[in-house]
Amino acid sequence: MPIHNVLWDFRYADPQPLIISNDLENIAANFRKTYWNLKNVGKTAIVASTDLWFSFVKIFMKFEENKKISHSIQIFRFMDEAIKWLGSKG
Repeated sequence: MPIHNVLWDFRYADPQPLIISNDLENIAANFRKTYWNLKNVGKTAIVASTDLWFSFVKIFMKFEENKKISHSIQIFRFMDEAIKWLGSKG
């Protein structure tokens, strides 16, 4: 069974547009739409190095908490940790 690993990098993204809109909810909806029907197991690593992005991603993860998605989702502050986790078998 193929494994699909995904890396979302928010290190250089501007969070300002999310503050004044409900785009975070749209991002969560698009994530669900993309991964909902995947039958393959995989991991999604999200790199959020700033406190603001980290908070946004935590909210996003709350949106997804009760959904049945085949991907494991993990948030990281540093890219090297995310890459290491994506490469691990567990």
